[in-house]
Amino acid sequence: MSRHPNPIPQSAVQPTTTLQGGGQAPTAWVFRAGPQVVLVQGGNLPGRCVKCNLPGHGKPLHKTMYWHDPTWYLLILAGILIYAIVAICIRKKVNLDIALCQQHKKHRMVWITVMTLSLIIGVFLAIVGAVMESAPIGILGGLVFLFGLVAAVVASSGALRPTFIDDRVARLKGASEAFLSSLPDWPYR
Repeated sequence: MSRHPNPIPQSAVQPTTTLQGGGQAPTAWVFRAGPQVVLVQGGNLPGRCVKCNLPGHGKPLHKTMYWHDPTWYLLILAGILIYAIVAICIRKKVNLDIALCQQHKKHRMVWITVMTLSLIIGVFLAIVGAVMESAPIGILGGLVFLFGLVAAVVASSGALRPTFIDDRVARLKGASEAFLSSLPDWPYR
C-alpha cells in the first residue's frame, strides 16, 4: 500500500559530501513543499526553531517518528491487536533532531507539566471516587485524565508531525511559515 507522492532519482536519495579524511558523510537535504517540510532520509533539519525560525536553544529534541498509510487503520475493524501487529511491521520511521528556541521549549515544558499533573490528579480522583463510591468524583477524575492524554499528544508532538515517510523521504507538517520560507523549494514535482 506504500506509494510515493514525489518520485526522486535514486542519486538524490543519499546525498554525500567528501570529508577531509576522504570519507563520505550525508549532507542536510531539507526542502519545502507547500506547507510541509520534506527531509531526504539521512539528512538533518537546520538548527533553527521550527516554530519561529529563531536559532535553536540548547540541545535539540531527538525524535523517532513513525508513519504508515492511513488505509491500514481499517484493520482496527478486525481487531486492535491485529492492527497493532501489522502497524508495527509495516510502519516507516525517520529520526530527527528538532530545534526549538527558548520560548517554544518553555511552551513545550508547560504542556508536559500540565500533562503530568493532569494524569496524576485524574488517577487520584478516580481512585477517591471509587473508594468513596462517588460517581461525580470518579467522572471528574476520568475527565481530568482524558485532558492529560490530550496534553500528552500536544507535548509529545515536538512541533512536527509526519504526513508521509518511506525509505527515501519524510514529509512533515507543523513548521511555521518563517521556517518554511527559509528552505529551498522541493525540486521534484
